[in-house]
Amino acid sequence: MGNWLRKKLQNFVFKHLYHGVVDVDVMVYDNKKKLLVHNGKHLDYGTTQLIVAQAQQMHDMKALNVIFEDMKSLASKKVFEGSTPDETLAGKMMLHVVYTIQKKIYNIARLPIK
Repeated sequence: MGNWLRKKLQNFVFKHLYHGVVDVDVMVYDNKKKLLVHNGKHLDYGTTQLIVAQAQQMHDMKALNVIFEDMKSLASKKVFEGSTPDETLAGKMMLHVVYTIQKKIYNIARLPIK
């Protein structure tokens, strides 16, 4: 079986059987066309501009930053004061989710779209 066919089959099974996120579901930036790509399709220029502008607004929101910091402190408390390994793992997962969301907002907000 070809390598591309194996990957396509794995993505299909993972996405439809386990409801997982595969590589085409992730929003990426096409540097040549200066557009965002989501679900394997290029978004139009207006949609790309709108997403970048909204990400810049989210990045600059003080309330959202306070919420993220509060979530980080709660997760850190759960990591260090967790009485079971499950609570410690849950705190680490929460820290990872908050970090990933913050990083994605920052990366979209600084795209060179004018």
